[in-house]
Amino acid sequence: MILAKFWNNYCSIPKKTTFVLNNMSYYKYILKFDDENHTFSAENGLPLEDFLRITNALQKSIKGNFVLSSIISASYGIEFTTENPLELVGMEEIHNKISEKNISGFNKNQQNYVKELNAYLDKRPDVSVFGQNPAKQETPKLITRVEIKKTVDFYYETGSLSGIITSIGGKDIDKKSTIFISKNDYEIEVSNAQEKVLLPYFKKEKLRFYVKKKVDFNTMEVKSAVLESFEVMSSESFLKSLKEFKEKYSAELSEIQDYEEEFDKN
Repeated sequence: MILAKFWNNYCSIPKKTTFVLNNMSYYKYILKFDDENHTFSAENGLPLEDFLRITNALQKSIKGNFVLSSIISASYGIEFTTENPLELVGMEEIHNKISEKNISGFNKNQQNYVKELNAYLDKRPDVSVFGQNPAKQETPKLITRVEIKKTVDFYYETGSLSGIITSIGGKDIDKKSTIFISKNDYEIEVSNAQEKVLLPYFKKEKLRFYVKKKVDFNTMEVKSAVLESFEVMSSESFLKSLKEFKEKYSAELSEIQDYEEEFDKN
């Protein structure tokens, strides 16, 4: 009944859904809110707090630069406008999937948009939400509360980064060693063997690192990282670093060599 009344009111609105201004075409999408008694209007609609939460979440969930072009008075209709028809397709697609409760492939931002719609519908169970591309003259899509199934907490990805080692070692002799890379905000775990090989490059040469990261699904924060391999970005710089390292620690290296020779004799 609510949907039928809404559609009758909606069809009475004069629409020019794809219009031209300064030789540019514009495309519209309308998100409508209506209560059971049909008291919603441009002057009586969403409180500003709810409006901002929903529209901010929507903007982050879609690709594009939509403009709020008007508030339609037949119920409370938020009219969005874009110059790009592909952006309109994206706007339609996300609302069609929410209407169909088919959100299994939604990313973090799209799930947050669903959460904001759910929060408003929980607060106002008397309100119905509809999505519509008015150019298609189709029955608007009814959007109801959608259950969001719990997703994985973390996922793993392997990537590369380049920079200079700014810190190397462990906080305790029994703890695993880590490195920090310039312009990178998380530490990377390294093995004892990797630590020894990396020491000559400390605060000197730029390297490329291949790292496996554990990433928080919700915040996208890197929770841990492990160095898989690295490469020298210049063979000349490697020889220079190695030479400097040998010169700086020649006494220590000599002692190690003497110890090894003595050990071999025994």
